[in-house]
Order: sequence, then structure tokens, then C-alpha cells
Amino acid sequence: LADQARLRALPEAIEIVFAGGVLVVVHGHQWPQAGSRHVCLRKQWPAVKCIVYGHSHRRVIDEHAQPIVVNPGAGGRARAYAGAGWIGLVVGAAQWHLTINGFS
Repeated sequence: LADQARLRALPEAIEIVFAGGVLVVVHGHQWPQAGSRHVCLRKQWPAVKCIVYGHSHRRVIDEHAQPIVVNPGAGGRARAYAGAGWIGLVVGAAQWHLTINGFS
């Protein structure tokens, strides 16, 4: 019961201030429609630099509009649609850079 109470107390999203912008991390289940998820995320946080979500386990980097929307995919083999992997984010005052890294 104590663990359940701790989980309920967690925020649905966190905003982390870095040099050059703000990063939002959110699970993503709040927007179940995949076709409109990125539009909804951008409407929710229009002024941040990057939004990272999970939920679908499908690796995506959407840089077609601002803010950048990223789903790192799955770190393990379970539901790893593009294979297990991760996305790295290098944060700088002038520029942020994303890299895709996979495990063999």
C-alpha cells in the first residue's frame, strides 16, 4: 500500500530546465490517439524545447515542428518495436542534439 501511495503522488509530467530550454518528460497514456498525440503534446507544452514520452514503446524523433517530440522506444526486449535501444540527448546552451543508439 505504501508503494501505491507513492506512485499516486508522482506528478504526471516533469519539466526540467536546462541550458537553452526546458525538457518535459511525460508517460503519454493521456493521449491514446497516436495520430494526434504529437499535436496534443505540442499544444500542452508549446514553449518548451523538447517533449519526451513513452507509453507506445515505438521509437520516434519528430523534429518537423517545435517543440521536438521524442519517444525513446523500449530499453528491453519486451514490446521493442524497433528493437531495444535508446535515444541520447546532448544539451547545450545554443543547440540540443539527439542520437539513436541500439543494442545488438
